[in-house]
Amino acid sequence: MLNNRRQLVNKIAIYGADWNNLEANFAPAVDQFNILLTHSLRHAELLVVRNSCFDLAICGHEHGGQVRLPWAKGVIGAKGTLFPDLRGILTKGIKYVGQTMISVSSGAGWSLFPVRFGCPSEIVLYTIKPIK
Repeated sequence: MLNNRRQLVNKIAIYGADWNNLEANFAPAVDQFNILLTHSLRHAELLVVRNSCFDLAICGHEHGGQVRLPWAKGVIGAKGTLFPDLRGILTKGIKYVGQTMISVSSGAGWSLFPVRFGCPSEIVLYTIKPIK
C-alpha cells in the first residue's frame, strides 16, 4: 500500500494518500506523469489544489450513488447522503480541477446496506500513453 508515499515506475510517479490524513503533502515533479490514488473525491480535490502537479487523480468512496435513477443519478451516497449528485457531489465519472483529471469510480462495494440498483459494480482499467 502507498500510504502517503510515492512509487516511481519508469517516468510515472504514483502517489498514495491515506484518506484519514488530510494533511498529506507531496511534491510532484513537473517532468514526470504524476498519479494520485486516494479514497474520496473530497480528499483528491484537497490534494490536487495543494499539490498542483498531479496529472491524474483516481478515487471512489461514493459507490456511484449505490442506487441510481436516470433523472436523479445517485440516490444514496456514502454515509447515507441522499441525492449526492444533486447536491454537487460527483458519485462517478470525470471532473477537472485545473489541469488535473479526477476519475471517480463507482467501485465494486457498497456502504451502509448491501444493495446496488442501477449502478453496476465497476473496475476501471486505465491506459496511459505518452503524448506524441
